[in-house]
Amino acid sequence: MIADGFRIAYVVDGTGFLTPRNGGEEKRRSLATSLAGSGDLTIFIVPASDGDTAAPPALEVALDDGRTATVKMLRPLRGDGRTASIGQRVVDIARRNQFERLRETGIPTELLSGYASASASVKADVVVVDAPHLYGTAQCWSVPSIVVTQNHESRTYASRAFARSTSPHQRFALLFAAAGFLFDERSIARHASQLWVVSEDDANQYRRRFPSLNVRVVLNVVSRHTKPAGAPTLNPPTIAFLGSLNYGPNREAAILFGELAARLQNSGTDCRAIVIGGDANEALKAALAATPVEQLGFVDNLDHVLSSVAAVVAPLGRGGGTKLKVLDSLARALPVVTTPDGVIGLDGLEAGCHAHVAPLGPQFDESVRRVLQDPVAARTMGVVGREWVLTNFGSHRLDELVASHLAEVVT
Repeated sequence: MIADGFRIAYVVDGTGFLTPRNGGEEKRRSLATSLAGSGDLTIFIVPASDGDTAAPPALEVALDDGRTATVKMLRPLRGDGRTASIGQRVVDIARRNQFERLRETGIPTELLSGYASASASVKADVVVVDAPHLYGTAQCWSVPSIVVTQNHESRTYASRAFARSTSPHQRFALLFAAAGFLFDERSIARHASQLWVVSEDDANQYRRRFPSLNVRVVLNVVSRHTKPAGAPTLNPPTIAFLGSLNYGPNREAAILFGELAARLQNSGTDCRAIVIGGDANEALKAALAATPVEQLGFVDNLDHVLSSVAAVVAPLGRGGGTKLKVLDSLARALPVVTTPDGVIGLDGLEAGCHAHVAPLGPQFDESVRRVLQDPVAARTMGVVGREWVLTNFGSHRLDELVASHLAEVVT
């Protein structure tokens, strides 16, 4: 049981969660809201750059469901065109003599003093760090620490390094990043009180590699205030892929979506195909330009765009964690066509009842055609999928899990 006056410090990378523009930022905001429901929350923002100053040094911010938090800015981790990730530079941080150990890694003294003064100004009973590469900041508090991760970073980067499409230069960079994340994970395994992941599949991977690590699941969730998209009226019907296009698995899926659109067109299936998401590189833009898809980029009013969509199509081939694009689409009562990788972690989802699930290839293409040819059945599936996801992945579920895991740490 968590006592009254329980104090939580939450360290995040960047200010995006204040005005979320993608799934990762929505996830941070959801977690912040649940943390605020369990205690007095102070959020420490580590800016992505000197220019990332969307929040002043101290600010009271409104989260969801009427909850609030105090926000403080810390000094940026990156500068001079270099990555100065604390997590990748700290190999072995002991709680004893922590600042001496940090200085030995070459992290600038002014950064340390910034973290030290920030932690001294806010007393905390637990510190929650939003990503493994930020774990060094947790050492500024002599309290239990929790690390949150979206997927198994070291393995994800290593697998990308050996993909057939990876150039030698990219392979070196990816392996270097994988080694840095492995150092992070080993440090976390030795010192963190808990690691929070978003699916049992991810949890079991960590447990096999680090048997002593206390791994707990905190679900990706959707807001219970999400409104259904409504029946589309456009002719021809529109299918959509959405996601942040600076993420490798999403880039690959966007290309597969473009190829799918070309096959549908060639087979005489009349539909419009759109890709929604910012941060596409020039190579991806060129690849999609050679297909029938329309590239919308980042859209300010996603609700308006999705109100005209007949189905969300997510041809995902890899990627860790539960897929926010799938959860969000289900919550909007949109018919979803995805792969088995797209529903990893969605325990209880029934293929053919809550969403169409098929492997990439002819079966996947046929599932998309079925949705387009029978819009009434597709919308019925969308309604059933919405009811299921709000029950099993609504924000109330994250509140319950966060409260339970925090109580375990502090009692």
